[in-house]
Amino acid sequence: MTQETKNCQNCKNDFVIEPEDFKFYDKIKVPAPTFCPECRTKRRLIWRNERTLYKRDCGLCGNSMISMYNPNSRYIVYCHKCYESDRWDPMSYGRDIDPTKPFFEQLNNLFLAAPKRNLHIGTPTKDTQYTNFSGENKNCYLIFNSGASEDCYYSRGLRICRGTFDTYYATGAENCYESININKSYGLRFSQNTSDSVDSWFLLNCSNCQNCFGCVNLRNKQYHYFNEQFSKEEYENKVKEFQGSYSKLQEMIKLFNKHSLKFPRRENNN
Repeated sequence: MTQETKNCQNCKNDFVIEPEDFKFYDKIKVPAPTFCPECRTKRRLIWRNERTLYKRDCGLCGNSMISMYNPNSRYIVYCHKCYESDRWDPMSYGRDIDPTKPFFEQLNNLFLAAPKRNLHIGTPTKDTQYTNFSGENKNCYLIFNSGASEDCYYSRGLRICRGTFDTYYATGAENCYESININKSYGLRFSQNTSDSVDSWFLLNCSNCQNCFGCVNLRNKQYHYFNEQFSKEEYENKVKEFQGSYSKLQEMIKLFNKHSLKFPRRENNN
């Protein structure tokens, strides 16, 4: 079997199917795909809607609620209180299998008949309405796939965090902002793949650092500015030069991105 270029039925873009792919499809006895890889991924991910929220009415009590299901969808959706209550019979939508009808058609009809929970939120949760796939949070807003956090906003993948904003994946973070994959840290800004660090800006792949700025691959360091050692006074003066200015902050982001390319990186961050 040779390489073949096909046109995606969904987005109409061309995509390539390699000979190894055809061998795999033949092995599991399925036809070659008609959707490109990206559209196939989107079709799989549509089963888990985390961050798109809608306003609709509960299908049981009629009260207005926030839901991950579009109000135009055909699903029956209950608010959290009704879904957890004994006001409806879970056997009411049960049905026998009809061997004369297609299986997936019957499964789809079951999906449409079975009530859905408006949001996947665990308890206890307080003052945290606009979240999804989360639990045991307090006073949080627009956080997703997160738990046991407090006073956190606009983030995903938080666990046991406090006062953290605009962050993607963090455990044990406090007072952190605009960071990715951080662990057990306090006061990090614009940092990534960093753990056990305090009061630092623009760190990448660092551990156990304190009062460091624009540094990559450091371990157990303090008062480093762009990977160079300075005294406490020298360090604080350099950091003050850009603080309080949005334009200087944007310049610093570009400067750090260029600086970080000078250093080797791990092959992955599993």
